[in-house]
Amino acid sequence: MRNKNTAKKIASFALALVMVLGFAMPVMANADTLTITVVSTHPDWWNVDGWFDFEEGVEISEPIVVTPTIDSEGRRIVELNAFGVSGSRYVFDHWYVVSGNATILSQGQSSRPQAYATMLVSESGHIDILFVSRRIENPGRVIVTANNPDWAHPMGLGLDSIGFGASAPAQSYIESGEVVTFYAFGNEGFEFVEWTSADVAIINPSLAGGEGAIRWGDEGGDGPHFIMPYPAVDVEIVAVFRPLETPSSWAVEPVNAAIAAGLVPQNLQSGYSQTTTRAEFAALAVALYETVTGAEITGRMQFNDTNDISVEKMGYLGVVTGVGYGNFAPNSTLTREQAAVMLARLANVLEQPLPPSAPTFADNAQLSSWAVDGVGEMQASGIMGGVGDNRFDPQGLYTREQSIVTMMRLFDLLN
Repeated sequence: MRNKNTAKKIASFALALVMVLGFAMPVMANADTLTITVVSTHPDWWNVDGWFDFEEGVEISEPIVVTPTIDSEGRRIVELNAFGVSGSRYVFDHWYVVSGNATILSQGQSSRPQAYATMLVSESGHIDILFVSRRIENPGRVIVTANNPDWAHPMGLGLDSIGFGASAPAQSYIESGEVVTFYAFGNEGFEFVEWTSADVAIINPSLAGGEGAIRWGDEGGDGPHFIMPYPAVDVEIVAVFRPLETPSSWAVEPVNAAIAAGLVPQNLQSGYSQTTTRAEFAALAVALYETVTGAEITGRMQFNDTNDISVEKMGYLGVVTGVGYGNFAPNSTLTREQAAVMLARLANVLEQPLPPSAPTFADNAQLSSWAVDGVGEMQASGIMGGVGDNRFDPQGLYTREQSIVTMMRLFDLLN
């Protein structure tokens, strides 16, 4: 009885819409065509050009003539799409045939702002269709932003599940239990790093990024997404970008050669002007050692302040040492004299020590006593030089591209 009453209410409501909203009178059609008019229960939900005949590619915000397609069983089929307004609190509920000889075979929501219907129709006549939407109650508001708006493409932020984003933060209302996916396009010269949120746990927040226009959707369930909790909460999703820096002109060729030789870990293949940390230099040293020997370093030396595997491997070989009290200071910046000593030790453990030589720099007096031999070997071998005016600048910082280039020079010398 309840279902019958519900059906009567829908039919009465539909009839009222026909009378109040005024389904337009059918236009003339021949025997192979029919006319269709669509009306929405919530006109503020749909786009101005929101009704679309899928097969014909015709907007149907007013009565149109449609030519059905014939399927493999010889049936006359019409497919319709409805495009809603992104960010609306109204979502698709169902399609309803108000009048005319048509049967809805299938219907559903292909994405939040888009719904479809496949109809079996008669040979001719007019069909009035009611698109029924419903209002989301107690939703969570989801906003997609970037850590730097200038780094995202003007149309580069959005929620896959609710439609396209824009230069302004993309946002929509999401129900509890709904799977929310999102995407980001970076401007040229910037790469995507990861998705972050302080409000929900993001599944698969980071994927390998690239330059320019890149999209991260929930393809095959493997992309970044989250499930709106119950009760629904407001969520801000941040797409993190970073500048995609290229090496300096003098470093391009050796850096590319080092990457091709497998000497540069993936996480060090950008940010070339950044200062190298002690742990990062250890990672470069491990890559060179294991590439030259063709074997993994199995030994480990433990430090109190890090469990970085590259630091532990180089510590075991004696290429790196601590800073006292069992600590290594992995995130401390690398100085030029520290780099020189580590490179000299690396050559030694590879059983190809460099010839000893005293350094001849004008600022030799500023060298630490433990660094004199290493700096001399680097100068004589040509692996490291000065910074101008015959100065070595032993306490100066060592950049990522300088670290890679000198590793490549040592690699060439060893081979």
